Amino acid sequence: MADNVSTLSPGGDLGTPVGTGKQYATPAAWEADQQGLAAAGSTNELECYSGEYIQALINGWLDVASIKMFAEPGSRHGGVLRENGGAGVRIDGIGTNAIYLLVSNCTIDGLELTTDTQNKDIVRASLDSSKTCPTVINCMIHAPDNIGVGTTYGILCDGNGPALIANNWVSNPKGRGISSSSDAAVTPITIVNNYAYSNDIPFLFRGNELVKNCIAIALNGSDGYRLNTPLAGSTNNASYKSTETYIGDNPIYDVVLTDGVDFVSPSTGNYYPAAGGKLIDAGADTTADGVTTDIVDATRVIPFDVGPYEVVSVGPTPAVLTLPTVVEDVTTATIGCTTDTAGGTLYWYVSTSATAPSVDNLKDGTGGVD
Repeated sequence: MADNVSTLSPGGDLGTPVGTGKQYATPAAWEADQQGLAAAGSTNELECYSGEYIQALINGWLDVASIKMFAEPGSRHGGVLRENGGAGVRIDGIGTNAIYLLVSNCTIDGLELTTDTQNKDIVRASLDSSKTCPTVINCMIHAPDNIGVGTTYGILCDGNGPALIANNWVSNPKGRGISSSSDAAVTPITIVNNYAYSNDIPFLFRGNELVKNCIAIALNGSDGYRLNTPLAGSTNNASYKSTETYIGDNPIYDVVLTDGVDFVSPSTGNYYPAAGGKLIDAGADTTADGVTTDIVDATRVIPFDVGPYEVVSVGPTPAVLTLPTVVEDVTTATIGCTTDTAGGTLYWYVSTSATAPSVDNLKDGTGGVD
């Protein structure tokens, strides 16, 4: 537990802060008040409750600070965007980035994040290449399709590893998806179980990245993945293309967005893998990478599904035995067993008669209930 867990709850008292944490109406108010705590070496967390916020600019923190912005379990998106019936916390970059990080040691977990502006990134992390990239997990990250073609990224990390980008759903129809742009990465950046849909190059990496179980959909026909030096172990990545460059081992080609083929219903915002599709049970085990759940915190089951969603099988529906209902104007019944003395066969019976049925009655079906 962090020293200070503050709550972001503009609608009122939705949670109890921990330590010296307080309640705030906006991310900016929280950040401004927490700078002194960070300078003192405290770890700080912001627990977000249902609401909608403008940009969260996290700037000037000391590297020793541990900052986490996460949606409280009851205020998570549930793997569905609001416009498709989802709920949860959303941080909007109105004219700017949604989250802009200039520090190390940050975690963003379970938020819906968006921007409405060309050439602005939704999550821009560690502009200073001396910083480490953040942990970005379980987020719905998207931009509308009317902001103009530009260099907008869903997630852009300029810093070094170690870092984890996992279980994110990214849609950026006029820009790019997930990118690490540091050429000097020393320790790995782990990128697993993500979906990226973009105008071009859904995954663009130039450093030291390990990429597993990702799905790339590029609208303009470009490669889904461009990795200068993918780490050994990059594997089980899927692409809309029939061929792909730098996709790693065990590639999965020809993924389509047609409803019911590889996804349940993209037209209505349901991106769970479809039964019988290419993504079901086609993923690598990411337990060693620290990822054992999916975007909605469901436990993954080996063999993992590819992408941010795991279809958790509950097995076949058991058969239900329906017995006929017999209505009698009586209040008692007798359950008994008799023996066919000729053949030694047992006959169980239920009778509402005061006299037990004979073996002959039981054989011809007239003696059970009368």
